[in-house]
Amino acid sequence: MSGLWPRLRAGWAHLEDKLREEDKQQHMLWSFWLMQGACILWPMPWALLAVWLAGLGKEIWDARYGSGFCWYDMLGNMLGLLAAVIFISLAPEGLYQA
Repeated sequence: MSGLWPRLRAGWAHLEDKLREEDKQQHMLWSFWLMQGACILWPMPWALLAVWLAGLGKEIWDARYGSGFCWYDMLGNMLGLLAAVIFISLAPEGLYQA
């Protein structure tokens, strides 16, 4: 059991380092702002699906033509979406689609 905690701490530190990379920050920001725009056009479930699929499509494109599929990029997308959903749920009623 004593070997588990150092590995967990090292894994968490690695994750923090990855999410501080500029590319991952851009994934978070783009997902956040795309979700804001999509929720103006569509109800949240459709907007969430559309933006998630856009992020997945970008990673599939990277897998074929770019630097490769990156799960950390997808995590950045998901964190941006989560932040957007929280932000939207706190917004005044009527600002976004129902």
